[in-house]
Amino acid sequence: MMTNQDSQKGYALLYVLITIVLIGLFIPPLMNSVLSSSLQYKKTEESIQHEKLAEMGTIFFEKKVIDILEGWDLPEDWVPDNKEVWNSKSPEEKNEILNKYVLQNVRDEIERNHNSTFLETDGFKIELINIRIMQETGTINYQISTSLNRGAPRYFTKEMTIPKIDFDIGEN
Repeated sequence: MMTNQDSQKGYALLYVLITIVLIGLFIPPLMNSVLSSSLQYKKTEESIQHEKLAEMGTIFFEKKVIDILEGWDLPEDWVPDNKEVWNSKSPEEKNEILNKYVLQNVRDEIERNHNSTFLETDGFKIELINIRIMQETGTINYQISTSLNRGAPRYFTKEMTIPKIDFDIGEN
């Protein structure tokens, strides 16, 4: 009778050992799955935050350019270099010439008042860098740099078309 009890104790010990081994085999992959999905969620959330910060930077910069355009007036003392040539031009050509002055004014204002870091807190930073005004195409190319929690910056390249201003020049 003693041997029957000893063999039952052996089976109980075997069940306990098998249970421990199975738990040891299945818990690490389950934990890895939970942790990697958490890491993936964190990366996705960070990417979304960078995109939202870049969008904020785009809105800020475009608003700044529009404010410059709205505030621009042709100087009252401005006269064309050659009045005869100026008067012989069509209204479209005159508008084109005046729009070049507008672009030059935008360039001057941005260079004069540009501060690359326009928003910085403890949690994030947004910078406008590499601003290039392309007069031949009437566009502004620029980069927005965003960083979260003083981490590595992420760069977004943007382009803005500068709207043409119609000066409503009649046939004078």
